[in-house]
Amino acid sequence: MTIRRVGMTAAMVVAGLLIAGGCASQGGTGSRSGPGLQPLTPTDIRVYRDNAWRLTRMVENGTEVPLVPKSTVTLIFQGLDRVGGSASINRYFGGYTLGPEGQIIWQGPFGTTRMAGLPELMTQETRFLQLLGKTTRARIDDPRLILDDGGPSVILEFSRPN
Repeated sequence: MTIRRVGMTAAMVVAGLLIAGGCASQGGTGSRSGPGLQPLTPTDIRVYRDNAWRLTRMVENGTEVPLVPKSTVTLIFQGLDRVGGSASINRYFGGYTLGPEGQIIWQGPFGTTRMAGLPELMTQETRFLQLLGKTTRARIDDPRLILDDGGPSVILEFSRPN
C-alpha cells in the first residue's frame, strides 16, 4: 500500500510539472512571473498580432501631453518585424527589430497615408510619430504596453486590445 501511494504521488507530481510546463510555454501574459513591467517578447507579439493597442498616455521631454479627446491612436504588431496603426488621422507603417530584453529598433522613418484633418489632430499625429521613432524599449504589464526611450523623457503607453 505504501509503495502504491508513493507511485501515485510521484505520478501526481509529474503530471503537475507537465501541466505547469505546458502553461508556461503558452506565452503571453499567462507565463509572466510576478507583477510589473517585463520586456516585450516575440511570444507577446504573436499573442497580440493584428490587434490594435490604443494610446492612453503620451509623454514628451518628461511632460505629459494631453491627447485630443475622442481621438484614436493605435499600434498594431503586424508580425515580428512590421508595425502599423492609426496616428490620429492617417495610417502609418514601418519596420522594427525586437531585442532579447525588449529593445526596439525602428527601421527608418514611418510611412503614412496623406490625408488632412483638424489642426489639433495633425499636431498630435506628427508628435506621436516623432516620439514613436525615439522609443528604444518595449515593455508589457498586461493590460499595458509601454514604449519609452529608456528614461522618463519619452513614454508612449497603450492599453491592451480587447
